[in-house]
Amino acid sequence: MAVADIGAGTGYFEKRLALAVGTDGHVLALDVEPDMVRYLRERAARDATPNVEARAVDPGDPQLAPASLDRILIVDTWHHIADRPGYAKKLAAALKPG
Repeated sequence: MAVADIGAGTGYFEKRLALAVGTDGHVLALDVEPDMVRYLRERAARDATPNVEARAVDPGDPQLAPASLDRILIVDTWHHIADRPGYAKKLAAALKPG
């Protein structure tokens, strides 16, 4: 299973998501703030969660490959997104069929 956490911040959900998807799964921890991404990478190493990948993304584009995700998590971030309908279309395109 592949999961993206949009606006991952300090990575509160990352270890939990990493355990949920298992060693064969993948967690994308996305944030617009470079310092948060750096911290997420450090935390993933500290938490021994090699299936967590932290990435910096543009505020208007999550930069997700089409049909690449099983789930998307957004917590306390949606209100920061300027073009929510456009962003939602990008997220929908990143979800696998079904």
